[in-house]
Amino acid sequence: MTCRVVCSILITLTVSIPLLSGTPCASAHPMFENGVDVVIGPDRVVIDARIAAEELLLVETPDQKPPPPERWVALATKHAAYVRDHLHLVVDGQPVHAASWTVVNAVAAQGHNDPTHFGPPVAYHLEYALAKPPGTVTVWQDFLREYNSWSASCVLRERQSTDPDFALGLLPSLSNADFDCTWETAPAARPASAPAASTNVHAGATIREYVKDGFWHILTGYDHMLLVSALVLGAAFFWACSRWSRLSRWRSRSGSR
Repeated sequence: MTCRVVCSILITLTVSIPLLSGTPCASAHPMFENGVDVVIGPDRVVIDARIAAEELLLVETPDQKPPPPERWVALATKHAAYVRDHLHLVVDGQPVHAASWTVVNAVAAQGHNDPTHFGPPVAYHLEYALAKPPGTVTVWQDFLREYNSWSASCVLRERQSTDPDFALGLLPSLSNADFDCTWETAPAARPASAPAASTNVHAGATIREYVKDGFWHILTGYDHMLLVSALVLGAAFFWACSRWSRLSRWRSRSGSR
């Protein structure tokens, strides 16, 4: 039996055993990416969330297929409560609950019979009333916590209402984003819902956050670990076969002399 045959058998066993055993290793590990804009004012915090249409369908529909356009607004409105319950705000160590939450846009996908086309993200507007200007604000999310094989991260833009620009970051599931506020005696705050002029991107920090999130996504996804294991085993055995082949040729030449 040649080395290549042995290598093929081992790789096949590595991939097929978890599939045939019916273990969770065979399940996929999909991820959604949402968007969250946080504006912190002296008397309220405003969060504008952009939720992937795929997430809405996963949570609100049993078959996860795009519904007819006439049902889309109702599903998006129903999902507002889910967004409220899975976006968490902590101000100066105390949890704060949303005073209002509304769906801003609910555009149905064109050609809803196409199962691969889910439509644009759905926007939600949430407001949190504050009794006094906050010192430290913490935001975290646990979208899709009820679904073991699914995960969701959020592109986070955050600013104090007195600042003109957003700071960009990443908000993975169950991770905190902390913001320290500084207020003047009489802060001349911009309206909390006013759009910022631009977004400040710290490339190094943003890249590190995405690499860290991707690393943990691979480690917590058995399908990814299975693929990595198959690639590593394949590369190792092909390297060993190549080395053995060169050694055999050298011995053949040495013996013929």
